[in-house]
Amino acid sequence: MLKAIATLLLLFAAADTARGGEVTCESRDNRRAHCRVPGDGPVRVDFVLSDAPCIENRSWWRTSTGIEVDDGCRAIFSTTAEEPEPPNRNTYIDLVGTDAVTARATLIERGYALIRTRDGDGEQLHYFRTPGRPACLRARERGGTYRDLDGTDAGECR
Repeated sequence: MLKAIATLLLLFAAADTARGGEVTCESRDNRRAHCRVPGDGPVRVDFVLSDAPCIENRSWWRTSTGIEVDDGCRAIFSTTAEEPEPPNRNTYIDLVGTDAVTARATLIERGYALIRTRDGDGEQLHYFRTPGRPACLRARERGGTYRDLDGTDAGECR
């Protein structure tokens, strides 16, 4: 009876996880079973339903499409969908150390817009508007090479 109440409480609490999902996966008669899991994020055991232990990588494991359980493991699993990467996030880091002309052309190909260039102390600072976001990217050029690229205050791109 206590186990049933705990299971119900867990189900109600788990219903609040908006971006993830949950699934009950059961190895019956100690046979392996596969259960589909929504999303591709990490999985955890929320509640063990069996007397047999549910130990990750021994009696249960994550597959590319879900969970597999074995050796009598029966449990309620949950997954949290990983946040999608914002569009074009860090699509510039590979350009550090690249010659400035190539790097600038590559950024423009990737949708960045060159807003302005400023000279100072033996270097040039190029400011690019980040596509689809109000963010701003600053590229530091020295000796014809991009030495540093990083996000900066959006006001720099006005």
